[in-house]
Amino acid sequence: FVRCGGRVLVNGHVHLPFLPGLAPWRAIDHHGPEDLRITPVTAHHIWEGVDFHELLFRTGVPGTPVGDELARVGVAGFYGRGYHAHVPAGGTVLNGIGPHLLPLDIVFPLGEGAVLAHAGNDLLGFSDPGRSTRSLGPRLLDWLEGSAS
Repeated sequence: FVRCGGRVLVNGHVHLPFLPGLAPWRAIDHHGPEDLRITPVTAHHIWEGVDFHELLFRTGVPGTPVGDELARVGVAGFYGRGYHAHVPAGGTVLNGIGPHLLPLDIVFPLGEGAVLAHAGNDLLGFSDPGRSTRSLGPRLLDWLEGSAS
């Protein structure tokens, strides 16, 4: 499917790479939110306009806390607590994690298609109404369908 031009999303902690180019997941030795901070490395349509602070912190508190309040009541690390051990040839790091910008979200070619790999929880789960992340799910689906680059 991918080699013939399709696109696929891989979410999670890959321990046994099942596609050429995938790398094993590595945990970050983290001691606080700064060790898990998510930073865009290469601009990509899927994350356009997303406040990465809203990806870093999650909360079960009703409403939509933002800014300092989100950091105060939220928990860091749901979006990612690790990274891909390496980026395959021709791959691009989209988002990095921690102070060293380790590869958290990557995209790479496989034949005529592409693989988007996220070394964390299900990306669709971060598409929250009322937040800057609301467009993450629809944009991800557009990318998978090939209608967005």
